[in-house]
Amino acid sequence: MKQFLTVLRYEYAGYLKNKVFIIVTVLFSVLILGGLSLPSIMGLFSGLDTGTSGEEKTRKVLVYDQSGFYDSRIFDGLPSLYQFTAVPSLTEEEARAQIQSDEIYAAVIIDQPQHYTLYVDQLSMDAASENYIGNLVFQAIDTEYKLQKMQDGGLSAEQAEAVLTPVESNTVETSETSFLSGYMLSTFMTLILYMTILMYGQLVATSVAGEKSSRAMEMLITSAKTNNLLFGKVLGACMAGFTQLAIFFVVAVAGFLLNRSALSGYEELFSILASSGGQVGYMFLFYFLGFFMYAFLFGALGSLAGRTEDINTTSMPITLLFVVGFLVSMPTTSESVMQIASFIPFFTPMAMFSRICMGYTTLPEIWISVVLTTAVIFLIGWLSAKIYRLGVLMYGKPPKLGELVKMLREQKKY
Repeated sequence: MKQFLTVLRYEYAGYLKNKVFIIVTVLFSVLILGGLSLPSIMGLFSGLDTGTSGEEKTRKVLVYDQSGFYDSRIFDGLPSLYQFTAVPSLTEEEARAQIQSDEIYAAVIIDQPQHYTLYVDQLSMDAASENYIGNLVFQAIDTEYKLQKMQDGGLSAEQAEAVLTPVESNTVETSETSFLSGYMLSTFMTLILYMTILMYGQLVATSVAGEKSSRAMEMLITSAKTNNLLFGKVLGACMAGFTQLAIFFVVAVAGFLLNRSALSGYEELFSILASSGGQVGYMFLFYFLGFFMYAFLFGALGSLAGRTEDINTTSMPITLLFVVGFLVSMPTTSESVMQIASFIPFFTPMAMFSRICMGYTTLPEIWISVVLTTAVIFLIGWLSAKIYRLGVLMYGKPPKLGELVKMLREQKKY
């Protein structure tokens, strides 16, 4: 136990002192904090630009009805953000020139009752929102055209308006997790799991291969058991990755609390950040399961590499398996496929976690997958220790799968 703790402390301290670890941690923390503070910063500059405490300036829109079919008052009920002004004439060249010179925000030229052209400098990022000018202009003109045609057909103004009045609806999600927040949370956290597990798993393999190439392994195995070396390396890397994730989440929570009022306008992001801690807890649970699952394999295969340059070759099967697990765990994957994948231990850490975020699973299914994956981890740890014991003093070309199985069988005789 003492040997294991010594290796664990050494590996963990080595990661924390590593310049790359420090730079990546600081850089991503700054990016997370900066991203969460962006709405506040944009609001501050918006207030400075307009001089109206962050309120947006009214956008002037010219309207030229060449067809003479519409009354200019059809735009009166639109949001005050836009100021629609009717003009007696307007050409395309004049509209373009005034928009480019910032004299107006947009222009509408109606050449026929059922056809118009909207000129605007750039399409807005919020083109799907209800306040987007393209949607507002279309709704106003389309409604007025239908209203006039209904009146021409003999309906009174009240009857025509009653026909055009949209049906009111209300949709209530009974699930504790909304689909949109679950989708975004699943995508974001599954990506974090993928990056951290793959990165630190590769680091374990690199560490083992580096010790072999420097001939330090001969000294290590004479002073410590191979099991203590492998388990200490894996747990040390796992703790380093967990520490990094914990720092990121602390920074994210701090950024959220500091910018809570500014983020309240972003409903999807607000829903994700304000979600219950249960999903975050599940993320760390499946992070540990996924990490041990793959780190043991990376460590064992890293011991078979004679040089650090051989790591990519020896670990390629595990990397491809992990990539497949990531792909089948994306929210866009069929629910039935994801359900099957969530009970395959190699895919469970990401697939089951994705199902939890999307609300596609039950508590018994979660714990069945956890117990099954844990059992497989113990089996992989036992097998990886045997491979590690065999490979640490093996130099030269990495053995093929058949040769490795034969060596493991022969190892039982001694």
